[in-house]
Amino acid sequence: MSKNEPKLLCFDNIDQPWKPPLSCLTEDDVVLDPIDAGIFLGGSRPIKPSTLSDWRTKRVGPAWTSPEGSIRYYLNDLRSYLRSKRTEP
Repeated sequence: MSKNEPKLLCFDNIDQPWKPPLSCLTEDDVVLDPIDAGIFLGGSRPIKPSTLSDWRTKRVGPAWTSPEGSIRYYLNDLRSYLRSKRTEP
């Protein structure tokens, strides 16, 4: 796999392992709800969904989407946000 090739996340058919994977997603397709996004961003000290909501209201923090009214965060957007907050010594 080349460096620029998207990484695939595959979900196997556990009950019938001889069959091909049921579905494969690229990392670009992975979305998280506010609870999981807060855990991803905060690690052992998760960011509360209410804090993420405040950030959305103030238009700060990571990018989000709201398909059919439910807030979702793309994993790559969360990673980009964390990288933007990086401090070099």
